[in-house]
Amino acid sequence: MGYNEICMELNNQSLNYTQHWDNESKTPFAVSGRKVISYDNPKSITEKVKFAMQKGLAGCMIWSIDTDDFHGDYSHDHGYSNYPLLRTVNRAML
Repeated sequence: MGYNEICMELNNQSLNYTQHWDNESKTPFAVSGRKVISYDNPKSITEKVKFAMQKGLAGCMIWSIDTDDFHGDYSHDHGYSNYPLLRTVNRAML
């Protein structure tokens, strides 16, 4: 699932997801019955970019931009109008 699809799934009230944070991997995950979704969000992306910078790596790679929240349907919670994951990478590298 892309981030845009995950956001849509998590916002579907009838699916009743409970959202959690895994401190070891620094990633969110959501649970609804027997269904579990592990994913990245702006907070986890920031953690990954900071880790790469602390290790002195040459940069970060984005695998796919077409599954970010390109319409901005769910980005308002993070202060962005669209592409919250890509914009988070840019901000975290400053």
